[in-house]
Amino acid sequence: MKKIILMCLFGLMFSQVKLETRLYDIQIDTYINSSPFYIDLLEITGYDLDLAIIEVVTNNDYSSSGLGSMRLDYLCDGTDTKMFFEHYPDEFQIGSSHHIFRKNQNCRLLQIFTNNAYQRTITISITAEFPEEDTGYIEEGFDFCLASGNNLVAFPCDNPVSVNTALPNLAQSEIESIIGAGDAAININGQFQGSLSNFTPGKGYWFKSESSFCFNYTCAE
Repeated sequence: MKKIILMCLFGLMFSQVKLETRLYDIQIDTYINSSPFYIDLLEITGYDLDLAIIEVVTNNDYSSSGLGSMRLDYLCDGTDTKMFFEHYPDEFQIGSSHHIFRKNQNCRLLQIFTNNAYQRTITISITAEFPEEDTGYIEEGFDFCLASGNNLVAFPCDNPVSVNTALPNLAQSEIESIIGAGDAAININGQFQGSLSNFTPGKGYWFKSESSFCFNYTCAE
């Protein structure tokens, strides 16, 4: 089925999410009687997540020589406290296999004990529905379908391409004229002539078509 595109150049973004597990490093830097370490997933991941599963990754060198010992527990409002990890010289242990993060429940790490200053980067995994970002650009090979009359259409190729090269034979026989920002081309016997000689990536153009049809751009000269 051909895809029909109605373009206003500001309706190209779609909000989608994908369940993924991503790795992040967090810096634990604390002293005796320090305050809780509140978990800010927006700061850690760059996304304002409502729900996530957090796990400590243990496939690193966790030698703590000269760094002291530390135990942190994980706690969210309305839940039970669970051990996040314990770190002794040359020994690293995790508590619960995973920890549930819920937004607005003040999820935090509580310092249970520490001997001397503890400074360490810990790798954690975060499993959540991460937003899939759409740049708004349409991929090459997308079907553009025109209706009879005027159509606003984007040019998706990565590099500028001449109008006569970018449009297939069917388009060159059915499109009467093309208008861009300050330039235009008119179809004269199947060849476009005028001030518009090349399509610019990401730009939109008004195509006046004699009939309804679909086409793909040619993105290489």
